[in-house]
Amino acid sequence: MNMVNPQPSSDAPDKAVLFCPDCGHHSRYDEEWHVVDARAATRYLCPSCDTEITVRPRFDSTPSLTARSCRSLKETVDANVRLWQSVWRRSMRLCVPG
Repeated sequence: MNMVNPQPSSDAPDKAVLFCPDCGHHSRYDEEWHVVDARAATRYLCPSCDTEITVRPRFDSTPSLTARSCRSLKETVDANVRLWQSVWRRSMRLCVPG
């Protein structure tokens, strides 16, 4: 029976290494790469050729639904439903004789 070696080979790159597909530059993500932080994402650029390597979303900038925002949404929907009901009733009065 053949046994599979569970140890990774010594020439395998570290998972934290980024590779530039254009110029072949490679190094750890926290070493040489130009990091551009924006409100919605973080971009990693190659230090040799400025190719964009990856864009990572910033989840902390994504608004989450809170109880307060859900109540506000419900109140907005309820107000719009009442408005359309009122418009519909008025339109029915204009269309129905009597």
